[in-house]
Amino acid sequence: MARPKQFDIEEKLDLAADLFWRQGYANTSLADLETHLSIGRKSIYDTFGDKFQLFLSVLDSYLRIPYPIANQDAGWAEIEAQFHQSPAFNNNYKSCLFANTIQEFGLEENVEVRTRIYRHIERLDRCFTQALNNSIANGQLGPINVSLMAKYLTANLQSLSMMAKAGCSKKELHELADLALNSVRNSAS
Repeated sequence: MARPKQFDIEEKLDLAADLFWRQGYANTSLADLETHLSIGRKSIYDTFGDKFQLFLSVLDSYLRIPYPIANQDAGWAEIEAQFHQSPAFNNNYKSCLFANTIQEFGLEENVEVRTRIYRHIERLDRCFTQALNNSIANGQLGPINVSLMAKYLTANLQSLSMMAKAGCSKKELHELADLALNSVRNSAS
C-alpha cells in the first residue's frame, strides 16, 4: 500500500515554478529542485515524474493563474491592471514564465512545450477579447477591431517581459504599458 504524500503538491509546484522561472529549465538541476522543494529525488519522481514532466506540470499550473482580465466581468481597469501588475514588474522574475520558456525552448523544439505556449497565448487573446468587448459594452472604449487589438495587447504584454529582462527601468516599463494601452484607446472611433 502506498503511503499518502507528506506534502502539499500544489505548494511544491509553486516552489518548482519559482525555481524554473528564475533559473530556466536547463539551468535547474534535480539537486536544485530537491533543495528548493525540500523533498527527495524519489518523491519528485513518484509525484511528478522526471524533471521535464515536473516542468510541464508547472506550465499547466501557470495556465490556471487568475489573471485580472480572466474575470467574466473584466473591463478596462482589469486590462490596465494586467499590464501594470505583470511579472515584468516583479523583481524576482522580471518576465512571464512563458516568455522565458519561449526564449529557452523556442516553438519548434518540443511539441508538449509548444502546445502549452499556444494555450497561454490563446488564453491571453481570449481574456483580452472578453475584456475589450466588456469595455465597449460599458462605454469605457469606443468601437475597435477587438480581435486585432486583443492580439496587439497580448504581443505588448509579452514584450514587456523582454524589455524588463533587457534592463528597462520600472518607470520605462510603465511608460511602455501606457503607450500600448493608449494606442488601443486612440484607435477606438
